[in-house]
Amino acid sequence: MTIALIIFSLYLIKYLERDHDISDGGDGKRKLSFFALPTIIIFSFFGGCYFSSLIVENEVNKFDKYCGIFYLLLIGFILLLSNFFVFTKEKLLRLAAGTKFSRIGVIMVLGIGAIIFGFIDNFGMRLGTEALDNLFVQSFLNPLSKHFEFGKYKENIKENFGIINKWTEHDWRKVMNHVLRFEKEISKNKHMKDLSDVLKSYHCKPLNIPKAILEDKDKTNRYVDNLRTKYDIIDGSKAMLGNSFSNFCAGLLGAGVAGIFTVLTSFDEVIIGDENLEKNFHDIAEKFTPLIEACFIFIGCLIPIILNIAMKRSSTDHNNALAWSIIFILLFVIFVTMYASYKLTSKMTFSNKKNGIIKTLTDLKLRYHINHNVDKKLNNEIDRFINTIGNIL
Repeated sequence: MTIALIIFSLYLIKYLERDHDISDGGDGKRKLSFFALPTIIIFSFFGGCYFSSLIVENEVNKFDKYCGIFYLLLIGFILLLSNFFVFTKEKLLRLAAGTKFSRIGVIMVLGIGAIIFGFIDNFGMRLGTEALDNLFVQSFLNPLSKHFEFGKYKENIKENFGIINKWTEHDWRKVMNHVLRFEKEISKNKHMKDLSDVLKSYHCKPLNIPKAILEDKDKTNRYVDNLRTKYDIIDGSKAMLGNSFSNFCAGLLGAGVAGIFTVLTSFDEVIIGDENLEKNFHDIAEKFTPLIEACFIFIGCLIPIILNIAMKRSSTDHNNALAWSIIFILLFVIFVTMYASYKLTSKMTFSNKKNGIIKTLTDLKLRYHINHNVDKKLNNEIDRFINTIGNIL
């Protein structure tokens, strides 16, 4: 449903300029759709992430644990395609025609990608990126299953890596708790029902050590040490690979929403001829972009942390309700910021248009290295045109 809603909103955006004519009196209705559709897309995406995480957490079949991964990739792919077919340069120019961005719109455009990046980077684990652990383990098996002493046991080492990985998927603290509880009984091999029940609930197997190795205790210890140390390398790399996948999805989504927020804020690279506004933009972009992105990444990372608390119901405290309150406040702030980004846009004045054309031509002269010495005729024609535009009242 979320994906269908996003695709439908993108479809509507694709045809927005058909009823967009800044010369008529219907500009208010047009601008409302500019706010409503991007807002629906963004909040639908966050809602889809939430419900995908619930499916992953309460999986019924094998596909469920991968649904969050497929959801991220599919949304990223849809938004990426939208940049090619919906938010084309020509369409964005039409949708932003005659409109000036606002200061808060600049901050929103600079920060929204960072929010999504931080959100996916942290929330990726709840969306099932841990389900890729086995894939990451398999990718390391060939190089790390080699051993000078145990070369002929390569396939057995691979099998045992899989067994150890199965152990790590469960709550090992239960095992440690029961082992410590029955430390004395274990030494006497009695009264170990609780520990046995926990182990059975994991559906795990012990390591499969070849009989030829078991005959030698020292060799067995070396073999197990080899499994443990090499698996530790794999386990450490799994976290980095999982984080890399989350970052890939986050980057894909961050790039995908660029066109959406150009529609919302009317902010693009076109010179709008408002000196004060452009000066403020350059001051913000040149001086504070790293700080703005850092703050928005922090907010994006903070949302999954609080959401994780909110999703854990408890009858012993009010942490759940408090966390949901914070989530709704953050979402409300994002909603208000998006609304302000759209609402504070304004129409370009005649003076803005004149100044914009003059500034654009002046910058192009510098960029193309057009001057009196190099391209005399072209330079004179441009200067004459700039003077003509400047004298229009």
